[in-house]
Amino acid sequence: PYTSGFSGYLTNIGSLENKGWEIDLTTSNLTGNLKWETTLNLSTNKQKVLDMGGNPEIRSASFDATFLTRVGGPVSQYLVYRTDGILTADDFEANGKTAKVPVMPGQEIGNYKFVDQPNADGVRDGKITTADMVPYGNNFPDLTYGMTNSFSLKNFDLSIFIQGQLGGDIMFLGQR
Repeated sequence: PYTSGFSGYLTNIGSLENKGWEIDLTTSNLTGNLKWETTLNLSTNKQKVLDMGGNPEIRSASFDATFLTRVGGPVSQYLVYRTDGILTADDFEANGKTAKVPVMPGQEIGNYKFVDQPNADGVRDGKITTADMVPYGNNFPDLTYGMTNSFSLKNFDLSIFIQGQLGGDIMFLGQR
């Protein structure tokens, strides 16, 4: 209640669906005085937001990046501006300041040319705003893997572990 001094509260209001598989395989390669065992692990996971308590989407920002969570998609998809090449002198009037194409404030020749996305009615507004951002990828990998090789001889043990992932998108934020 407002009498507590808070006008809102955090709660789990949504639901997710996670589907995937995992395989774990262990082999004993040597079993004498020198023991060698290998373990391999592979897994996948596909995530889908099923419900967000009536909210159609949630946008959040961090480190100059914007993320979108919406019903039917994964959690925290990247929101980006689509590009269509580089701005050239042909994209500006003779004075070099007035653009013939939609640009963000301060853009100049050599910057990315962003795409003015149509609205729900299919009309482009001639401006580049946050409404022109579109969902594009997420950081969830298509496959994660790991392999461990364990060796033992008398009182000496050695274990070597490698891990990695295939797929998953990376958003470069080094330019911030």
